[in-house]
Amino acid sequence: MSELKVSNNINSANNYGNPNPGYNPNPGYNPNPGYNPNPGYNPNPGYNPNPGYNPNPGFSANPGYNPNPGYNPNPGYNPNPGYNPNPGYNANPGYNPNPGYNPNPGYNPGYGSRSMPGTPDPGYAAPAYSAPNTTTNVNVNVNYAPPVGQLRTDRGLLKYILLSMITCGIYGLICFGNMTDDLNTIASRYDNKRTMNFYLLIFLVAPFTLGIGAIVWQHKMCARMGNELQRRGINYSFGAGTFWGWGVLGALILVGPFVFMHKFFTAMNKLCADFNVRG
Repeated sequence: MSELKVSNNINSANNYGNPNPGYNPNPGYNPNPGYNPNPGYNPNPGYNPNPGYNPNPGFSANPGYNPNPGYNPNPGYNPNPGYNPNPGYNANPGYNPNPGYNPNPGYNPGYGSRSMPGTPDPGYAAPAYSAPNTTTNVNVNVNYAPPVGQLRTDRGLLKYILLSMITCGIYGLICFGNMTDDLNTIASRYDNKRTMNFYLLIFLVAPFTLGIGAIVWQHKMCARMGNELQRRGINYSFGAGTFWGWGVLGALILVGPFVFMHKFFTAMNKLCADFNVRG
């Protein structure tokens, strides 16, 4: 009896790892999720937990299969109204829905009478093309109206010297003053300039500039007279170069200033004469 008891204790000691064989403290616990000891085994053949479920929508095992041939759920439906796959195609050649209709009554393309539609008149010839005339001849007659007041044209070197001597130089001042006003009358409306009054130059500007103002004034007046001669088409050589050549450098040969004064009066007389005619 004691031996049997000792044997049971030994067996109990050998089974110490599981004191309660068959006992599972975590029912449903799977230490290896996804492990299938029997791949391909289906305990419930034919069972479908989700009837009607299709994991691959649009998949057809039999492409082209139609269980209802000829069936049209929308009879008469046209997704592209007015669409013509063959533009220009005429199923009924020669068909005219409006016989005798003419969109342009009385229109004649220029073929005259013809026996058959589409056959031009053999004697028809297209009119010859002529380039348009783009040239225009315009004749303009310019009538110059002479001014009401006439300018003096009788200035001369000899007259200037004699009268200046008789009047103690007063005539010379008046003569140059009048020529300054005449030049402004002739040229100011074209060049928008005005020459300084001669009396202002002589009695104010020239004394304060030690004569330099008089030289500048003479240069500008001669240049302006030369430009007006060219603008009016008067064939006479005169300008600022005349003043520096004959009036300044010509003084070395004594007669140079007299030549300059003669040319100065001649140029002014020509300008005044042209102004008296054409304005």
